[in-house]
Amino acid sequence: MQAVVASATPTDFTLFESNEQKRQEELSKKLSPITYVHKNAPPFLLFHDTADKTVDIKHSDTFVAALKKAKAKDVTYKSYNNGSGHGVSYKNADETVPLREEFFDRVLGK
Repeated sequence: MQAVVASATPTDFTLFESNEQKRQEELSKKLSPITYVHKNAPPFLLFHDTADKTVDIKHSDTFVAALKKAKAKDVTYKSYNNGSGHGVSYKNADETVPLREEFFDRVLGK
């Protein structure tokens, strides 16, 4: 994997508070991207909005914190507080599309 762009994505399945998740906590950990954070992680560009009712913004907040703690070299996080919710990338496309294009050009080359 050379680069990751993620928008309002679940990163830690242990954060969901369902009975099924609690019964399968070990599986939830294995399926969680945050479990696999490391220093040599690929470049990341993440978007999330504080009003997201589908995937709480704490998923992105804790994931970015874990990447930084691991000293991952290239992490860009754009959080919004404009009510765009789970559709953050689409509702802010005037900003997110150019950011994605610039990110991929920079990381993967033109």
